[in-house]
Amino acid sequence: MSPLAESLIVLGVILAAASFGFLIGLAVPEHHRSDNTRSHFAATSSVVATLAALVLGLAISTTSTTRLAMIRDKATFPRLWWR
Repeated sequence: MSPLAESLIVLGVILAAASFGFLIGLAVPEHHRSDNTRSHFAATSSVVATLAALVLGLAISTTSTTRLAMIRDKATFPRLWWR
């Protein structure tokens, strides 16, 4: 699958999820949309975003370490030396 097709699929899924969330927000009764609920949701979103950033940082660190190990081992990975 081409990168353009993958990007369009991801865009479609994100737009569908946003539309679904908007429609659900209209259907939720007013007493479920109080300030307490919004602050609780904001705190939960902050925790999820922090954990996602942590996982992404660890993944980047692991990739960097692996690439440096591959560069040091010329015999096993000679294809990296074309640069």
